[in-house]
Amino acid sequence: MASSIAIPTTIPDSSQYILIRHFIQQNTTKCTIFGEENSFLPLAAIKALATHENIREVVHRDSDLKKIYFPEYSRSFLTYRVYRHAQKLFVLAVAEDLGMLFLRDLLRGKRAVDENLPLKMNTRVRDENDVFWSDVDTQG
Repeated sequence: MASSIAIPTTIPDSSQYILIRHFIQQNTTKCTIFGEENSFLPLAAIKALATHENIREVVHRDSDLKKIYFPEYSRSFLTYRVYRHAQKLFVLAVAEDLGMLFLRDLLRGKRAVDENLPLKMNTRVRDENDVFWSDVDTQG
């Protein structure tokens, strides 16, 4: 069973991600399957991290969302939607430093929810102007 985590409202915004990454590192499980070592975050740890309160705290203090017009009712709706349909995607977005703006845009497509994971390799994400996000970071 994963330990619980509560993101305090008193810490600086940048410290949120440090606290979350530390929690993820502490709760990552390693195992060997067919001779290959794998690591994963157990569902109990995802549930302990992706509480409604923690999601709300991250969404309301996200630096990318502060740069755009995104009123309180929109933040509340995003918090609700992530909590109900995208807890795994929330953990992934935070762990990979993708931010809540990316997660908001990802959730605009009805298929990008936890129940449809893993997402297909050709999944494209549109921004608020209905323009696809650049693939430049994914090309190696």
